[in-house]
Amino acid sequence: MVYRMASIGSNLVVCALICLTLAANPNGRGGEKTDPDNLAYKMEVSLKLGAQEELLLDVKLTNVSKTPITVYRDKLPWLSPRAFCLTAVQTDGVGTVLKKAFPIVVPGSDKVTIGAGESLTGQVDITHRFPTLQQDRKLGKEVVVFWTYRLWSAPDLTEGERKGGWVPVPPPNDAKK
Repeated sequence: MVYRMASIGSNLVVCALICLTLAANPNGRGGEKTDPDNLAYKMEVSLKLGAQEELLLDVKLTNVSKTPITVYRDKLPWLSPRAFCLTAVQTDGVGTVLKKAFPIVVPGSDKVTIGAGESLTGQVDITHRFPTLQQDRKLGKEVVVFWTYRLWSAPDLTEGERKGGWVPVPPPNDAKK
């Protein structure tokens, strides 16, 4: 995958948008309010350490409506860095935003259907998305990754409810203090 670096300005805009999203959802974790008749879905996002010490976000997308939901495969959160918006911020008092790299993704037209009550899962490697993340962690810096996502149905592109939340990324136990 090829990555390109985003500017600090674009990261600040994204961070502001995420904060506005979280203000609209005070519980901060997203996925609680649903409409059983219109693209009702729940998201669960958690941090996992991979086999090669990479940091992964485990993402679970669950259809909580009474009918199947069809979406474009490349718009799933673990396949679309543009649809699954991430921003990483240090908890250093000033909220230093980590630089972000975007994988270049070629959109497709494949669709996937999530049956009523069914879930799809995938992973996002945030080690590559935020190139300085591991270095910052080794220096003892705690980071919080904010996320936001909106499901779009296929082929009509009907919008689901925007979800958002955050995942703390603590420094490793052997980090410099």
